[in-house]
This record gives sequence, structure tokens and C-alpha cells, in this order.
Amino acid sequence: MRLAHMIKHKLSILHVIVFTFFLPTLCFAQSVMVIADVEAAQRCYHDATKVTTIENFIVRDEMIFSCNVALDQYGLVDKDRAATFANRGILYAAQGSLAEALSDYDEALDLHPVLGEAYISRGIIFHFEKQFEKAIADYSRAIELESRDIHLAYFDRGMAYEELHRWEDALLDYQKALEFHPDWTPAVSRLHWVKDKLDSENLLNR
Repeated sequence: MRLAHMIKHKLSILHVIVFTFFLPTLCFAQSVMVIADVEAAQRCYHDATKVTTIENFIVRDEMIFSCNVALDQYGLVDKDRAATFANRGILYAAQGSLAEALSDYDEALDLHPVLGEAYISRGIIFHFEKQFEKAIADYSRAIELESRDIHLAYFDRGMAYEELHRWEDALLDYQKALEFHPDWTPAVSRLHWVKDKLDSENLLNR
């Protein structure tokens, strides 16, 4: 029975790791709404939203081209320009162009430093590149800013804490994620795993 329980949790871990690390933008990145009535910018936003909400959504070059047009040919205000950089970053990340995605998130945050969604998306890139302290700093900033879908920031930070073996911090973050999004399966799975991890360590230390 114990073996079956362990196998079940290992499969849950594998599912979340694959989802978070190998397909980061498909899960927990956040598109940013554009206010301006500029067709190219709106297309860029809607395509980025599809990446974050539709599994296996394929990013085509013309989608990034729409973002380029919005950035190059229209005088967007800083907030909308920042949003468009953040949305293009999601599209780049979905294509696996992580350096380009990171550059776009940096541009977005230079223009609009309180854009919580961009901190989450940039944190995912740092996380993927195993720069866990930088990822934690970005997730924490998103939490401070009370970013939309804040449960994602808590969950992502919990995953980063796990990488650093900061189990108690991870546990608290998964609990916070579930306060904002009760019964959310990824957080429930990680919370159970970390509790088991802490229980086993406590047994070994007795």
C-alpha cells in the first residue's frame, strides 16, 4: 500500500514538473490586457492568452509579427507597450526562444515596473534556467503587487523553494495558493508531496 502511495505521488510530481519546466508558458505565464484599440496589439494579446489557456497551442511566426507591428508602427502608451512586450515574450517562450522572451519581459518591466503578470512570466524563465533565487524574487514581487491570478505566483514560488529544499516555505506557499484557488489540483498534489517529504525527514531525524 505504501509503495502504491509513493508511485502515485511520483507520477503527480512528474506531471507537474513536465508541465512547469518543459511547457512553462502553457501553464502559468500570464498574458496582459491591452487597452488601446490597435488591432495588432489586440491580436498579440489574444494569441498570448491562447498560449496560456489552450494545451498544445502552436505559435506561428505571424503571431509574433502582429506583436512586432504593434510595437514598431504604433505609438502605444507605455502601459500598453509594456503589455505587448510581455505578450510577445509569452509567444517567444512558447517557441522555446527563451533569451528573446527574457529580453521582452525586461523591456516590459522597464516600461511598467508594477506589471505583476510580467514578473510571474519572467520568473518562469529564471526557474526554467535553474536561477531559482531570481525566480523567487520575481514571484515574490508579483505577490507584493497582488498580481492577477496570484495563486500562480504562490505555486511557482513553492516549486522554486522545493528546488532549494526549503520544504517549509514550499508548504506555506502551496497552502496560500489553495486559499486563493481552493482544490486546485497542481497545488494539492505538491502540498501532499511536501507534507510526505517533511514527515519522512522527521521520522529519520528521530
